[in-house]
Amino acid sequence: MRAVVVHDSDALGRSARRMVLGAGLECRGDDYIPFDSLERRLAAGDTAVIVVRIGKNQRQAVELAARAASLSQGPVFAVGKLDDPTLIGQVQAAGATHLESETAMQTEFETAVDSLSQSRQSARQRGRLISVFGPTAGSGATTLAVNLAGALASWYPQGVALAEMGRTVADIPLRLDVKADVGTNDICRRWEQLDSTSLEAGLARRDPGLRILAHNQADDEHYDDDPMHPAAVRRVGILMRSNFPYAVWKLDAQLDEECLESIRLSDCVLLVIRPDVLCVRRAQAARRLMESHGIDRAKLQLIVNRWGQPGQLTRRQIESTLDAKIFHQIADDPKVANRALNRGALFVEAGKASPATKAIAKLAKKLDQHFS
Repeated sequence: MRAVVVHDSDALGRSARRMVLGAGLECRGDDYIPFDSLERRLAAGDTAVIVVRIGKNQRQAVELAARAASLSQGPVFAVGKLDDPTLIGQVQAAGATHLESETAMQTEFETAVDSLSQSRQSARQRGRLISVFGPTAGSGATTLAVNLAGALASWYPQGVALAEMGRTVADIPLRLDVKADVGTNDICRRWEQLDSTSLEAGLARRDPGLRILAHNQADDEHYDDDPMHPAAVRRVGILMRSNFPYAVWKLDAQLDEECLESIRLSDCVLLVIRPDVLCVRRAQAARRLMESHGIDRAKLQLIVNRWGQPGQLTRRQIESTLDAKIFHQIADDPKVANRALNRGALFVEAGKASPATKAIAKLAKKLDQHFS
């Protein structure tokens, strides 16, 4: 979506433009204008959102927001502090949204834009964020994330984002034999300046259509210097959803604040387990912890990986213990898994007809239909 930023102060205007770009909107050179150019810009059309940055002349900004609300079909945001309650009432009466707090402004604006993206049929559809979470090491969450993203990318020419979001060491680059010149930590360290262009520039590329954000060697060497925090996670997620039809995130097994923020931001969370007692009990504890932090149970989809091993738990035992239906099963297929891992390949490249490859393709199709 395209946004126009109107200002009477270049310094304040620049901060508003950063807010707009950080929410995944477009704001081109001719969309960044002084107060007296608004009507002329609106006459040109092609505007989804208007942001009026309140500066020294508060009354003029309020009048402008009111005019913008009457002239445009899109939402109008009056951004900045208003000292006079009468002016606040005028903004609200005109139909504009007033965002006052400098600290909360970005989050409030991102939330409003996200709601707008979901409700406007004529606007570009917001992409979907799928997180893959394995509460137990060795459950195959990374393998599933990589191959699910690859399956989705084969259908979308604009590409699918695959991200390593957490404090883990670089794993995805090794699995796909790619080099991450810009690491996850570097992107998150400069999140306040991050926009669609700079995010895109930091993503590694791999056929078919994968755009990869992963940890690199520098991240591993500076493990203690971790810039991951909820605000950074949120910015990356919003930009990925704005620029890709799908983003697939591999999360850490530890449910810290950054992981929980990733889950809140996600449209769907794949809870990946093996069919054994340890994994089921860890999944049970993880789900309880998520729910205690306000995560909606309906967002979680249970995936049983390595299905078909001798002595495994039955489907009934798993579903009864977790009080949840199994959404999908991935066949145990060590031959194609080892071949893919040793070659730095996707499952489909290592064995197109293998049971695991077919199961992941079926999962991708099921998710795509679910979000259609």
